[in-house]
Amino acid sequence: MVGSLPLWLVLPILPFIGVSIAAKAMAATAVVVVAELMFWGGAVLAGPATVRRVKGWWRREPTK
Repeated sequence: MVGSLPLWLVLPILPFIGVSIAAKAMAATAVVVVAELMFWGGAVLAGPATVRRVKGWWRREPTK
């Protein structure tokens, strides 16, 4: 899951690379797809307990 972090950090740099807009769009799409696959692949390898823990980080407690 941590292995996808460098790919996410590449996304803000892509607009400043001197290639065509189409190439930037294709690169950004590829980075997002590969990063997501790496993240969820890591989640599968880590096991269901870890996935539950990570989901708990994303859920917010309702305010009273």
